[in-house]
Amino acid sequence: MVYVELVYRYRLFVKLVSHLEKEPIHLFLDTTLTYRDPFFKKNYNSQLIRLSQIHGFPLFMSKVVYDETRNGFENNVIKHISGLEKALSELEIYYPLKLNTVKINCTKEDFMKEFDEFYEDIIEKKILEIIEFDNDLLPILVERSIKRVKPFSEKKQEFRDAITWLSYVKYAEDKDLFNCFLITQNTSDFCDNKIKNTIHPELLKDSTRFSHYVTSDDILKNEPKLETYTASADITEWLATNEIDTDFIQDKFENVFAKQLLEEFMNYEENHFLDSLINIDLFGSMEVRINSVTLAGISEEITTTIVKDQVVINGDVFVDIEVSIDESEDYSNRVYTIGSETAQMVSAFIFTMGKDFVHIESLEFDNLNIIERADFTFIYEDYLSED
Repeated sequence: MVYVELVYRYRLFVKLVSHLEKEPIHLFLDTTLTYRDPFFKKNYNSQLIRLSQIHGFPLFMSKVVYDETRNGFENNVIKHISGLEKALSELEIYYPLKLNTVKINCTKEDFMKEFDEFYEDIIEKKILEIIEFDNDLLPILVERSIKRVKPFSEKKQEFRDAITWLSYVKYAEDKDLFNCFLITQNTSDFCDNKIKNTIHPELLKDSTRFSHYVTSDDILKNEPKLETYTASADITEWLATNEIDTDFIQDKFENVFAKQLLEEFMNYEENHFLDSLINIDLFGSMEVRINSVTLAGISEEITTTIVKDQVVINGDVFVDIEVSIDESEDYSNRVYTIGSETAQMVSAFIFTMGKDFVHIESLEFDNLNIIERADFTFIYEDYLSED
């Protein structure tokens, strides 16, 4: 009965919250949010787009941030196309016949067309608003550059940072906006490092309308004024009666994410030195090989963030990596395994799901770290005993 009463009261609270008048929210973006994710595909970045679509408020981006994002996108496309073509060309050496795919089908121009069409679309739909540079700001920028007033420092990108900040300030002041939030990882130039979510004191002289958050997940998780935007009555009620715990997450990794989990940790072989998985230095013709990846567990601390009809889930996943050390004989080219041991690794994960328990999307991994290296000390001991 006590449980039923609590659920009843919670439902009343949710209904009350869902009908509260929403305060206008104004989100101003920096290049640190879009440089690695220009299409807002990552979980929390995509939620910003969804909130804008649902509630009809635009995200603000200075023309400088837009140009930086586009330029960075173009440079990354050129870099990765070149790297891929080189890899395909080198791969052809190891194939007996001529490979059909020695070049990718997409050109740089194809990628740029996709970029331009994406931004034209979200601008037309008023999801994104570009704030143009005001030439009247030029004398102020020159003066600040000379006097090294924030965000001017010793960085090469300081002029662009200053243009972005002053453009945002002028826009907010001219429009008399409140609840303005600057989302940037550039805390050294824009922020007061002594007080969390606070703009640098020198910049507060320009405007006191802004607060600061480092990332999109930071603001979605921690800003109270966004709760009435993000909280869906249905999914909040659903979460009150359906526990998302370690058993729930472990089941998803075993039955839904098994392939992605295996690929993520097996890819460690491509992106890192496998020697880091073991606790000894290799010698002679020894090489490390990954044999298997096994789910070891899920962290007790699971974070959930409600964004309308979806919930974003964060935590850490632990895996056991079985590795072997192989050695080849010079005279016979025969490879034999010296031994196999287990290393343990951890990675942060994040994914989005709906209240149907079925619709799950956008699994991401981050901060892959080694907790315990595989112990091959016995190899040294055996080697020394032979001497």
